[in-house]
Amino acid sequence: MGKLKYWWIIQSLEALNQHPDLIGCGLKEGSGRPTHSKFAEIKKGDYVIYYATGDMVLVGIFEVVSNMEMLRDDEDWGDDAIFKLKPYVMPTEGFFVDWKKTLFDSAVSFDLFPKKERWVYKIWKHYIHQLSSPTQD
Repeated sequence: MGKLKYWWIIQSLEALNQHPDLIGCGLKEGSGRPTHSKFAEIKKGDYVIYYATGDMVLVGIFEVVSNMEMLRDDEDWGDDAIFKLKPYVMPTEGFFVDWKKTLFDSAVSFDLFPKKERWVYKIWKHYIHQLSSPTQD
């Protein structure tokens, strides 16, 4: 088994409400491959930081508990590539991490967003980012 990875996934709270145990990615027309090629790099055992776009909140950290599967004719998502998730680190029920507030806290640094004032452009039109692994002290 390869080294586990950490992923920043951008979805919506609506998607979370529809399928709280899944992340999904649309499929390229006629190919059956995810529209975002990095999505296919996710593996069982990896971790996903779930960011809700529009709401600018971190929903939590989830462990990927399946290999990539195909969701067919789903009422909400249609045909999608999916991974099953289970919560790993979550805020208190009913709460979310205010990402914007956290991001601009001078005591917090993120390698994904070294220029904090430009963070919105880093994620704009991007669905997935691989993150560096946390360091062990």
